[in-house]
Order: sequence, then C-alpha cells, then structure tokens
Amino acid sequence: MYISNYKDTIDNLEDCMFALCSMDKSIGDKNYASQEDLAYVEPRFTEALRIMLALNESKEHRDKFRDYIGDQRVSGTNVYQALNIHQPYGTFADQLAHFLSNILQCPKGEDS
Repeated sequence: MYISNYKDTIDNLEDCMFALCSMDKSIGDKNYASQEDLAYVEPRFTEALRIMLALNESKEHRDKFRDYIGDQRVSGTNVYQALNIHQPYGTFADQLAHFLSNILQCPKGEDS
C-alpha cells in the first residue's frame, strides 16, 4: 500500500477504528452479532490492519506512526468521544485485538 498523504491515512485509520468500536459497543449491548454485523466489521478490520502494517513498513512515515501509537499509550485517543468512551485502553493495535477477540467470542444471532 502506497501512502501519499500521512494525515489522510491516519484519518482513514481513525474512521475504521471508530466504526469497529461503535459496532463492538452495539454487539455488546445486544449480546450477539448478526450476519450483518459481521459483514460490516470485516472490511474495517482488514483496512485498519492494512493501514497499520503499511505505516509501520513505510520508511517515510514509520517514525511518525510509532510516535502516534506511543502517544496513544500515554495519552489515549479522543477518536471514540462521540460514543462516550473517553479513556479507551491502550493503542489502536491493542483495541483492534480487543475488538477481534470480542467478535470471535460473542454469540452469533440466528441469521449468522
């Protein structure tokens, strides 16, 4: 993946993470994941992981991304404030693993 604009790439990552957190919260509230929920999260997991790996691989952006992740470890992120989540645990990498674990372990609805 070629990264032409670091800020746009981070914005896309934050959009993916917000969508995943929102769906994680929705699934948790209803205590199961429907087939539609699973179809919604799959491309966002893929894109978030793809972006993080590409930024880590990029000679031009690697250090800036490492600092961005390091800042999250220390200060958190405000990406989820619209969901009333003000102090999420860890970095986007930690959260991606958390969301994936929840999806894999949650009960699936009858349509799944």
